Amino acid sequence: MDEAKTREQLLEEIDRLRKEVDRLKVAAEDTGGSSGNRSAGTDSRSAGADRSRFEAIIENTPMVGVQSFDRDGVIHYWNGASKQLYGFSAAEVSGKRIQDLIIPAEETDAFEAALKEISDTRAALPCSIWKARTKDGGEKWIYSSLFPVLERGEIAEIFCMDVDVTDRKAMEATLRENEEQLRTLINAMPDIVCFKDGQGRWLAANDFDLRLFEIGHVDYRGRKDSELAEYSGFYRDAFLACEESDEAAWRQGKTSRADEVIPKPGGSALTFDVIKVPLFHPDGSRKGLVVIGRDITESKRAQAELKRSYDRMEIMVAERTAELSRARNTLKTILDTVPVGVVMAESDAGCITYFSPSAVRILGLAAQAGPYDSIPPSYLFCKMDGSPLPLEENPLLRSLKEGVQVHNYEAIVRREDGTEVPLLISSAPIKDSGGHTQAVVANLIDVTELNRAENALKDSEQFLKNVFDGIQDGISVLDKDLNVLRVNHTMEKLYPAMVPLAGKKCYYAYHNRTVPCEKCPTLRAMRTKSLQSEIVPIVHADQSRGWLELYAFPLIDGAGSVTGVVEHVREVTDRMIAEKELREAKAQSELYLDLMGHDINNMHQIALGYLELARDLHPEAGQTELLNKPIEVLHRSTQLIHNVRKLQKLKEGVFRTQEVDLCQLLADVQREFGAVPHKAISLNLSGCEHCRVRANELLHDVFANLVNNAIKHTGDKADIVIDLDVVTENDDHVCRVTVEDNGPGIPDDFKLKIFNRMLKGSDKAKGMGLGLYLVKSLVDSYGGRVWAEDRVPGDYTQGARFVVMLPAAKSEGL
Repeated sequence: MDEAKTREQLLEEIDRLRKEVDRLKVAAEDTGGSSGNRSAGTDSRSAGADRSRFEAIIENTPMVGVQSFDRDGVIHYWNGASKQLYGFSAAEVSGKRIQDLIIPAEETDAFEAALKEISDTRAALPCSIWKARTKDGGEKWIYSSLFPVLERGEIAEIFCMDVDVTDRKAMEATLRENEEQLRTLINAMPDIVCFKDGQGRWLAANDFDLRLFEIGHVDYRGRKDSELAEYSGFYRDAFLACEESDEAAWRQGKTSRADEVIPKPGGSALTFDVIKVPLFHPDGSRKGLVVIGRDITESKRAQAELKRSYDRMEIMVAERTAELSRARNTLKTILDTVPVGVVMAESDAGCITYFSPSAVRILGLAAQAGPYDSIPPSYLFCKMDGSPLPLEENPLLRSLKEGVQVHNYEAIVRREDGTEVPLLISSAPIKDSGGHTQAVVANLIDVTELNRAENALKDSEQFLKNVFDGIQDGISVLDKDLNVLRVNHTMEKLYPAMVPLAGKKCYYAYHNRTVPCEKCPTLRAMRTKSLQSEIVPIVHADQSRGWLELYAFPLIDGAGSVTGVVEHVREVTDRMIAEKELREAKAQSELYLDLMGHDINNMHQIALGYLELARDLHPEAGQTELLNKPIEVLHRSTQLIHNVRKLQKLKEGVFRTQEVDLCQLLADVQREFGAVPHKAISLNLSGCEHCRVRANELLHDVFANLVNNAIKHTGDKADIVIDLDVVTENDDHVCRVTVEDNGPGIPDDFKLKIFNRMLKGSDKAKGMGLGLYLVKSLVDSYGGRVWAEDRVPGDYTQGARFVVMLPAAKSEGL
C-alpha cells in the first residue's frame, strides 16, 4: 500500500468523525434554541449521546494517536493513544505547544512551516513521516496526517493523526546497511564483477570493471556489450568478444570458465580467469548472467619468466575459484505504514455498529450508503492455521465481555470472495463512570505487506550470508577499533586455532599479537580513507609458513567518518615462491654475463695480443695462416661478448631513446665498410636529406650487422646496396631501409630461423645467430619490424634482401 493511499484512508476516517462531530454540534445548537420543548430536549440528549460516543471512539483508539491544536501548535485535545505513544498525559500537555513537547529541535522549523501552510491553504497536508520525541527522551518515527477543521470557512483547530512506524524504520536501516556492506565488499574486490539480464544488458558492475574498460563516465546500465563498444574504440573488440562468450555460456546452460585476454593502451594486455554463471527462470527462459573475472596477469608473467629462465622447469599455475552469485540490484521498499481499519461494537446492540473506510476495504465489504449493522457478517475471523476463531478468543468480544484490552492479536479474515487477509487486531473497552463497558473499539491492521517485507528481508539476509560465505578468498569485517565483527568460512579455515574469530582483535586473532602490526594496511586504510594492500605472513595449521595478499577497504558513513574496514585476503604463497626463484635465476644469469663480459673478455684480449705478436714476429708462410685462424676466432668471440653485453644493457634499459638521423647513420655505415676489397657498397637515400627515427646509439649496430653479414656471406666479390625510402602505413610515416646483396641467398625455411638466438647446426646459417638476434631485438625495441626476403622474388639463389621498418619521429616533417 503506498503512502498516498494510506493518508487518504486516515483522512477519510478523521473526516467522517469530524463530520459526525460537526453534525452533532449543529444539532446541539438547534436543540439549545428550543429548550422548552420536550421533543427538543429529547433530541438534545440524543445528540449529546452521539457526540460522547464518537469522542469515545477517538479517545479509545489504541494504536492511532489523535491530537488537536491551534495554528500556533497549542494543544487542545490529546487522546489516550497519544499518551501511550509519547508518554505525556492529557493534563501534562494541555495548553502547551506541541512543538515544545514532541517535535525535535531539528524538525521544529519544518513542523511550523507545515502549520503555516495549513493556515494559508486551509487544506490538509499529504501524509508524511516525522521524527518525534517522547517524554523519556527517546525518539520514534511517526507516520502522521495533519488537516484543519473549518467552521464558517475559518480554521477552528488542526487535527493530527499519528501511527508509530519506528520498527519499520529500523528494519529499513538494517536492510540498507546489509546492502551497503555487500556493495562495499564487491567494489573492494580487485576482480571483475558484472551482472547482466537475460538479454545481455548490463545491470551492475563493480568499480574495478568500470576502470578496466574505461567506461566510468558512461551510463552503462541497460546497455549490451555491443552498445558499449561504440563508446570505446580501443575496447570495441573486447566488448564484442565478451558478448559472444556470454551467448556461448547461455547455450551451454551451465557455469563456464576460460582465460580471456584484455588489451591495454600502450601494447600491454591483462589476462583474466573468467567465470560465467548463466541463470534461468523456472520455465527455462534466460534470467541473467553473473560474470566474475580475476586478474591472473602477474601469475602468467611469472610463469613465463620462469619458463624462459629454466628450460626444464614445469609451468606452475595457481588456480583459484571464486564463486559469487548475482546479488540483487534492488530490494523491495518496505511500506512505511499500513492502513488501519477502525470498528466499533456497542454492548446493547450486540454487533459492530461502525466501520471505517479502511475496515470496509480490509473485511471485503461491498460499498454502500447505509449502515452495515443490519447485514449478516460476510466475513469470518480465523486463527493463523485457518481454523475458525472461537468466540471466547475474539478480541472484540473479550473487550466487550471481560472489559480488558487486547493488543496485536494475530488472526486471518476470510472474506466473502474467498480471499484471506492476515491481521493484527487490537481492542479496548469504552467504560462509563461506573466502570461498566458500554462499547468496544478495535483496530484492524492489514499486515499482508508487512509479512511480505519480513519474508523478503529474511530471504535477502540469507542471500547476503550465502554470498559472504561463498567467496573463496578470506573476508573479515572490522570496526574502527580493529575488533573482528564478522568473517566468512574461508577465514575460519585459514585460522582454525583462533575460531571463533568474531569479538577478537584482528592482530590477536590472525597474528597472535598483543599490539597492531607495524605495517598494518588496515590502519593505513582508516587513516587515508582509501584502499590499501600488503603482503602478510601466515602460519598454517601444519606449522608451514605462507603468504597472504591483504586488501583493506575503509567503510565510510554519510558524514565521511570511517566506521570500520573490510579486509580481503588471498593466498599468494605459490606466487611469492615463483618470484623468489625468478629473482635468483636473474641474479645467476647476470653473474654469468658479468663473468663473460669482464673476466673471459680480458683473457680473450690477452690471448689475442700474444697471437698477433707471434704472427708479426715470425711472418712465415703457413705459420701466419695458422695464427690468423685463432685470431679470427678470438675476434668473433670478442664480438659475440660485445653483442651479449649490448643485449643485457638493452634489457636493463641503459640506453636512452632519442631522435636519430637515419640518413647520416647509413652514410657512416657505408664509410665504415667501404674499404673492404671486392665488396662494392652503394647507398641510395631516394632524395631524403634527413629521416629521423626514435632510437638510441645501438641503431648503428643494426645496419652494421646487416652489412657485415652481407660482406661475410657473399663470397669473394659482391655488390651490396643500402636503400632508404619513406612509406605510409595506417596513416603514419615509416622509414624503410633495405640491405641487399647478390650472394648465395637464404633458403625459405631459414628466413625466419636466422633471427633466433639459438640457431645452430647448419653451415648456411653459420655466424648469423646472435648478430641477427641482436638486430631483431633492437628493431623490436624501437617499435619497428625486420625480415628477410629474396632479392629476386621467388629465387633465393639470386641474393638476399633484409628489410627494416622504423616509425618516423613525430616531429619529422615528411
